[in-house]
Amino acid sequence: MQIQLNSVSKRYMKRWILKDLDYTFDSDHIYGITGINGSGKSTLIKIISGYLTPSSGNVIYKSSGSSIERDQVYKHLSISAPYLEIDLDFTLKEQLAFYRKFKALISSYDQEVILNKVGLSAHLNKPIRQFSSGMQQRVQLILSLFSDVDCILLDEPTSFLDKKGKAWFYETVASVKKGKTIIIASNDDEDIAICEEVLSLGEGRD
Repeated sequence: MQIQLNSVSKRYMKRWILKDLDYTFDSDHIYGITGINGSGKSTLIKIISGYLTPSSGNVIYKSSGSSIERDQVYKHLSISAPYLEIDLDFTLKEQLAFYRKFKALISSYDQEVILNKVGLSAHLNKPIRQFSSGMQQRVQLILSLFSDVDCILLDEPTSFLDKKGKAWFYETVASVKKGKTIIIASNDDEDIAICEEVLSLGEGRD
C-alpha cells in the first residue's frame, strides 16, 4: 500500500502540530516516525488512519496501483495505539472472535502458537479488564500484526512490553512485513532500529 502525504498540516486552536508535510510511504517497508512530545507523531498516525482530517493538504492511498477512497481506508489497515481501547468486558477468547467478524487474519495466524509465545494462552477465559497494561498491549498488537491488511500502524507499540515481549514484537514485525506498509511512531531506540527509513518530526509549532 502506498500512502502519499501532500502538504499535510494539522492545527489545534492556534497551534500548528504539523505543517506542510510531504512524504511517501511504500509497500514492503518498515517506517519509523520520531520526534519529541508534541511534535505530532500520534497526530500523524491518526491522520493516516483516517481518524483525523488534516487542516490542509491531503492523503492519497493506493493499493496495487488503484486509488482507495478515504472513507474505505479502514478496510486496508490495522492500528495499535495507547489511545485506542479494546472491550474490557470481553474475555480474551471473546475479543479475538469478535475482531475476526470485522477483519480477517492472515493465513499463517495460529492462535495457539501466538498466545503461547506472548504468554497469554492461560488467560483465554479471563476478562481483559483483569489484564495488566502489558498484557492489554499484547492483545492489541496480536490483532494489528496478524490482520490481513495492506498497512499496519503502530503508535508506541512497546511502551508496556518487557524484554521478552519486545523480542517477540520485533520478530513478528519482520515475519509479517512482506507486502505491507508498516509505520511505527516511537522514540524507543530499539523500535526505530528495525525501521528501514525514519521520518523525524520537528518541535510542535505555534
